[in-house]
Amino acid sequence: MEKQAETETDPNKRKRIKAFVKETRTAGREVAVDVLASVIKQQMGV
Repeated sequence: MEKQAETETDPNKRKRIKAFVKETRTAGREVAVDVLASVIKQQMGV
């Protein structure tokens, strides 16, 4: 998707693609943090 954004000629479309990539990364990071926190809590018996 990042490569697509770099080659996109329409500025509005490029902006939307970049925003989508950013939001997807943020959501993925939040999910990973939640999963890791759950695993740590389970290992600690909390």
